[in-house]
Amino acid sequence: MPAKVRLVYSYFTDKKIAQLKAFVRMLREELDMYPEAIVSRLGFGNIYILDEFVFRDVKLAGQSFSWIPKPAVAYGLNSFKPEDANSRAFFSRTTHHEVFHAMERRFTVAAGPLFGPGWNALNDPDFKYRIGPDSVSAEGQPTHTKDNAGRKGFAEPYGMNIATDDRATLYARMMVADKVFYGRLATDPILLAKTNRLQEFFRNIRQELSIPDPSPLYEMLARAPADAASAAPKDEAK
Repeated sequence: MPAKVRLVYSYFTDKKIAQLKAFVRMLREELDMYPEAIVSRLGFGNIYILDEFVFRDVKLAGQSFSWIPKPAVAYGLNSFKPEDANSRAFFSRTTHHEVFHAMERRFTVAAGPLFGPGWNALNDPDFKYRIGPDSVSAEGQPTHTKDNAGRKGFAEPYGMNIATDDRATLYARMMVADKVFYGRLATDPILLAKTNRLQEFFRNIRQELSIPDPSPLYEMLARAPADAASAAPKDEAK
């Protein structure tokens, strides 16, 4: 990252050193997109790279921490396969997913484009997230994703759990220029509306921090509006 951040490694055997090095190269490429003006505001102290990452009894690929003395992100490489394009794509998205959680905590303001009620209103009227304010009942939670299979408005089913992950999964797809995701904007007006809200969020950050051109982050984000406008039906693109 374009700021002083310490990398912390867990124990890796010789057989996994190649996997670790490949992940660090990928991580560096993805994080180099972020302007120093944003990174310095996030206050990251450490990036933890673990072989197996278990948090609250759940094996994770990534997690963003804000409640420890220095904000940090952690990644677990147990399922990372450098030679597998799908695995690399998943961990690229995971990298941006976790950074977005930190950006949302730092830059979201009341009545802003991502503020609770305004964001939730973009979903179908009968939809409720599994977790968070006005969520489904505890009894309905175990099969929540299955019950909402095929519902419009979500980059991934995982985003149905809570609004913060809804936004993070959508942002991660934008940051890897996912063509399938962009293609869906033509037939999913909810997903298109959410994409536009995220664009507004980042425009506000750019204005607040006076981030100049060129910016790899904003160049990547700029692909979405053009693709969305060309893909959307005429009455939605206006």
